[in-house]
Amino acid sequence: MALERMLEPLLLPRDFELVHLGMPVSHYYFLETGIASMVATSPEGRKAEIGVFGRDGMSPPPLTVDAEQFSFDVMMQVGGHGRRVEAGALACFLADRPTVRRLLLRFLHSFFAQVANTALSNAVHKIDVRLARWLLLCHDRLDGEEIEITHEYMATMLGVRRSSVQTPTMSLASQDAAGRARLRR
Repeated sequence: MALERMLEPLLLPRDFELVHLGMPVSHYYFLETGIASMVATSPEGRKAEIGVFGRDGMSPPPLTVDAEQFSFDVMMQVGGHGRRVEAGALACFLADRPTVRRLLLRFLHSFFAQVANTALSNAVHKIDVRLARWLLLCHDRLDGEEIEITHEYMATMLGVRRSSVQTPTMSLASQDAAGRARLRR
């Protein structure tokens, strides 16, 4: 396929910035493994994740809406690998391929549905429900059962203090251990 020839494979370590707030978009990234977070930053410097994606999407999505800059940071939350393509090359590729462009628009639609649901959850749910939802979003995008994330990172992504995620994390872990014990009997 023509697109595959344009894609450059690369390692995407944790905290690797795919897009920096307000900067011109130079490349588009397609993850094969790992998880990336789209993060909003307040004028005071507080951060919160507004969306997460893995092998189910691309970053940044603005090409599908013809924007040159992106309004959020996008960084690798869980390291992995993927491929990238130069922005101009992807724009040319999509100009002649409306079917591929429609696929990217479907991703954009589902991603912003996730963003809307995250905003709703942040407004109406307590931290334990928000944390469980966030862990499931991450789990869905990874192979295996382990997510290598610290309490500090979870707190940043959820826009809360570190202490706010410790108790719900321990509660979820003990429930998981109890569930596994019941299944093994």
